[in-house]
Amino acid sequence: MEKLIFINEEGFNQLNEKLDKLICKSISEDVNKMMWLTNNAVMDLLAISKSTLQTYRDQQIIPFYQIGRKILYKPADVDKLMEKFRVPSIL
Repeated sequence: MEKLIFINEEGFNQLNEKLDKLICKSISEDVNKMMWLTNNAVMDLLAISKSTLQTYRDQQIIPFYQIGRKILYKPADVDKLMEKFRVPSIL
């Protein structure tokens, strides 16, 4: 049996604010997780080998962040690299 619950406008607004905060927090956490790319992700995106990616780092072709042994890349930096080598169409 379903129950019908009534709340006043103030209670509704408070509940709505709490839901908004939870949703925003969840979205923010997801965005932060997607903010960095691993070596494997960059190799897949650029269709390059591990040694080529190492060469790109050594020659400072692509910026990266190193925390201990973990190497990470910003998606925007990978996009910039792709744009640098873009060949425009004649159309």
